[in-house]
This record gives sequence, C-alpha cells and structure tokens, in this order.
Amino acid sequence: MASTFSIQRGEFTALIGPSGSGKSTLLNLIGLLDRPTSGRLFITGVEAANLEDAALTRLRATAVGFVFQFHNLLPAFTAQENVMLPLLAARGRPDVNRPTASSTCCGRSIATAAPAS
Repeated sequence: MASTFSIQRGEFTALIGPSGSGKSTLLNLIGLLDRPTSGRLFITGVEAANLEDAALTRLRATAVGFVFQFHNLLPAFTAQENVMLPLLAARGRPDVNRPTASSTCCGRSIATAAPAS
C-alpha cells in the first residue's frame, strides 16, 4: 500500500489509529530514528533514506523536534535547560570563555552545570 502526505512547517498534525496500526513506526521514520525498508522519505526537501549517519544526525538536529511520551529529561537540569540542550548540540561545544544565550540559562553555564541539589 503506497501513501503520500506532507506536513508543512508550523503545521500541527495528529496521528490517530488503533494499537498496532503503525503510528510509532511512522513517527520513528519521520523523526529519522528508523530508516524505511522501501519507498522514499523527504525531510525539508532532502531525501533522508540514503544519508550517511553524520548527515542524518545533522538533518535530525536542524529539522526535527521531539516531544517524548516519557520526558527523557536529565535530572541535573531544569526543564528549560533540558529544552536548550539541543541548541548546544547543533552549535557544537560552547566556548566556556565566551558564554552565549544558547550556552547559558538561568544564570549558569549548561556545559558546566552541577547536578541540582
């Protein structure tokens, strides 16, 4: 069965179906966590199925956002800091001598933050 659909930037979409209908599989494909066994997958106009791991990681970091059912938050950081962590990953290791808006949050450096007490 072939299917085609697109989701535009800024558009909210709900995926609804019974257990076992492929919702999680589709979300893993769209999120670039799994590779399709057939067909073609385009994310922001880039065909993702045959990308090398490094290119796939860059595409995932710049084009895909996740909200997991189980939060997967790092307990050493606040919720805001957890949300900001992908910004650091996308920009590389922060220069500790030159903090930026993406490398600091709530008055402390994310890269050197100590576990919350």
